[in-house]
Amino acid sequence: MKKIFLFMAAGLFFLATNLFGSDIQIVAVVEKDVLSIGESFIYQIQIKGSDQASGFPEDEWSDSKFKNNFNVEFLGGQNNSSRQVSIINGRRKEIINTAYIISWSLTPLTAGTLIIPSLTLTIEGDKYSTRPIKIESKEAEESENFELKVTLDKDTAFVGEPLLVTFTWYIGMNIKDFNYSVPFFQNSNFTFLDSSDTNPDPSNLIQFPVDGVTVMGEQGKGTFKGKTFTTVTFSKLVIPKVPGQYNIPKSVISVSAEISSRGRGSDLFSSFFSSFSPEYAQFTVPSNDLSLNVKALPSLGKPDNFNGYIGELNIETSASPLDVRVGDPITLTMKISGPKNIADWDAPDLNKQYELSANFKMPSSISAGKIDGDSIVFTQTIRSLNDTVTQIPPLEIPYFDAEKGIYSIASSKAIPITVAKGSAVRMEGSDISNSNDMQQDIVLASNNGINFNYEDIDIQKSQKFGLKVLTRFPIILALIIFPLVFLVVLVLRLTKKRNYFNGKNNRKKTLSELKKDLKEIKSNLGISSQGAGGKINILFKKFMSSKISTGKEFVSEEDLKTWLNNKNLKVDDFSLIFELFTILDEIQYAGVLLKDTDYKLQIESLIDKVLLAVEDFEGRV
Repeated sequence: MKKIFLFMAAGLFFLATNLFGSDIQIVAVVEKDVLSIGESFIYQIQIKGSDQASGFPEDEWSDSKFKNNFNVEFLGGQNNSSRQVSIINGRRKEIINTAYIISWSLTPLTAGTLIIPSLTLTIEGDKYSTRPIKIESKEAEESENFELKVTLDKDTAFVGEPLLVTFTWYIGMNIKDFNYSVPFFQNSNFTFLDSSDTNPDPSNLIQFPVDGVTVMGEQGKGTFKGKTFTTVTFSKLVIPKVPGQYNIPKSVISVSAEISSRGRGSDLFSSFFSSFSPEYAQFTVPSNDLSLNVKALPSLGKPDNFNGYIGELNIETSASPLDVRVGDPITLTMKISGPKNIADWDAPDLNKQYELSANFKMPSSISAGKIDGDSIVFTQTIRSLNDTVTQIPPLEIPYFDAEKGIYSIASSKAIPITVAKGSAVRMEGSDISNSNDMQQDIVLASNNGINFNYEDIDIQKSQKFGLKVLTRFPIILALIIFPLVFLVVLVLRLTKKRNYFNGKNNRKKTLSELKKDLKEIKSNLGISSQGAGGKINILFKKFMSSKISTGKEFVSEEDLKTWLNNKNLKVDDFSLIFELFTILDEIQYAGVLLKDTDYKLQIESLIDKVLLAVEDFEGRV
């Protein structure tokens, strides 16, 4: 996320209209007013004379035309007040300047002259308005050192049909910072989901933000127009919600890339292991054009119980046990495979499986599914309602076959079972006989089924012993309760102590495992070990994630900053840790200019720096 800039161009500063004539002033400024589609910039409202403001929009601006032209990310507000103290001829003078700043990151989505509209704020009970600002947005220019390729697996689809959109960035220069903008993701006529996990090599994974959402890309090598590039690829599932012909806007990457190296080679590591500084320039990388035709689902032949499943699918069922009595629980397992978005599916409604619901009792809800490769597995407990049942009937799920353009039915196979009459249930105070016919009536009349079946007995014994009896013998009650309380307290204390030592040992184990892994990388270094930098990056981020317990596999700089702030620790005290984030990410993003010269020595130096940083972090927190 960009930080607040000192804006240089005085012509971009517009005084606001003060509606009530007080000393408070506001000014709206932009970082730059000529830029390319997809190139983000800072829009800022500066308030002089007050340190508070309210009523301003955040991500949702009311101007519909503005919303179509810009992607908006609210960066927050902050107090910018200052105090100056001077002593002249023994006299102390203090000047307090009260100020407040509100910032947004804006990204133009279309070309042409775009208008940032007037915004109204409430400051100390009065309303103030900014003046509109014009922005010139142009089509991004291409560069032979970068390419951005976006592909859809189909250019014609039906509403609800999952498609895969893939972004591949070809990198031919060493880069430092970049901003990835995908205007397509802002289209409310589509739903965007994470694609299924293909189990890539963790050392090749790269985490970065796209329009405020963190994505996980995979680094590799690729050829484009006869030239070899480093590639960064990620994918999303796209599900259209509204029919129509869509021209998908270009995605754009704004990137800072190394264009020269004063007094040094083009080796990536030189910027960190020598005193020379590279020279960088800003590039804009546009994607190719895409279009998509989305068709409505046909109404002809649509089944009454169609639940929106689109794409050829298959269902398999299994059950256990198969030899039961009336009312015994049977675990029914359903495995459904097919469409790409299978992980986002809800379980089929078994109450709409009419043959099944007529002969079996089923709870009203079903547990969430579990992903198994390209399938999702649901389990459900069912109970037979009578002893005439001979099978669990086939389950039928209607779906729309997008390839054939017709509705179809996916059907499982019937499962043969044997159901015997239930044993008599004896209840104290009841006059129910042990007739099996009466037992069947009890099962059929029950709303909740029978959880347990008991074998019939000839004599019902009265059970009278309980807490009520113990109250008649207080000594016995005391002999039972006091040891029990002592035992509970002892167990709780031992558990707490065990958890403490386990947690402490686990933390030490995490550091020791990191040291062991880094030592192994160092011992296996060779002239061609170009993947070592990526492995160190993944090990470092996994270690930091385990230390701050984010729940994520890889921690980000923002995660760490948030954690330190919550612990009342200063971010600046951990500069070496944050420096490593930059170094290791740059290694991951290294283009084809990365060389093998002195690679082993440089990686060893990097490993030493990682060990120094994590040991220092371990000691402080």
